[in-house]
Amino acid sequence: MQSRKAMRLEKGGDLLTLGHILKDLGNYSKAGEFYQRLVNETTGINSIQKAAGLTGLGNVAKAQGDYSNAKLYYEQALELKRSWYRDDLHSDLAVNFNNMGLVCRHLGQLREAVGYHKHALAIRKKVIEDNQQSGDTAEYRRIYGNVADSHGNLATVYFEQGQIQLAWEHVRESLSINKLYLTSDDPKIAIDYRLIGLLRQSEKEYSKAKVAYEKAFAIQKKVLGRHHVETAATQCCLGALLWNNAQPVTDTRSPLTEAMMIGYRYCFEGMSCFDKFGLPPDHRYRKLAKLVLEQYEQICNQSE
Repeated sequence: MQSRKAMRLEKGGDLLTLGHILKDLGNYSKAGEFYQRLVNETTGINSIQKAAGLTGLGNVAKAQGDYSNAKLYYEQALELKRSWYRDDLHSDLAVNFNNMGLVCRHLGQLREAVGYHKHALAIRKKVIEDNQQSGDTAEYRRIYGNVADSHGNLATVYFEQGQIQLAWEHVRESLSINKLYLTSDDPKIAIDYRLIGLLRQSEKEYSKAKVAYEKAFAIQKKVLGRHHVETAATQCCLGALLWNNAQPVTDTRSPLTEAMMIGYRYCFEGMSCFDKFGLPPDHRYRKLAKLVLEQYEQICNQSE
């Protein structure tokens, strides 16, 4: 039975806002109900509201790892807003192109993801040009933050495509903007450091990769806590690095070095967090942790 407070919220509140609150609380099923009601109850010229409801449904699907359905919802939202604005460079479309890029990356559609993120970046740069004379410092920071997000998203896709130089160009842009407008312990800066760690690792610069992962991990532990998905992802990156690059064992009584044990523990803790939040089996960092755990189990079985 609904509490009186919840009933008052539903009666007098906004369906979109209620959906957002419930999604942030992890109540995806109920959030989806409110977003669906918004879509069903929006008629006539209110296509922007309907698009917002569809975007909410897409966000819920993406949060649950249902990327195919998320893409369908995002596509519908994008088409509605395109028909409303009739201008592909309208500032309000950037988030839609960004959403499409994110979900395409998860689906392995990397070329499409690059195209969507480039479009979002072009819109956001245009917004900066249009607001050069703005006296609102907070708004200007927000606009530049969106540009940094697009650079970071492009860097991630380029990394996954193996285009390391392009990934470096965009992550450096993202980090330089974020350092300029954010505090040094902002989680967005941690995401940049983690990607830098991945790039360093791909170039076999393992000590530099470790430093980058440790910077990201320290920020996320402090701000997000140990049991946040993003913290767990970085923890698994660092754990896998320690595990895979441990020095050869010379003491046959113990096939596992201290670094390997730390790496194993990090991956075990990260996997526990992923299980708690229901991340799909094919999630990048979940697979990374699983590989370490499997190798640990094999070593232990051989040592018996």
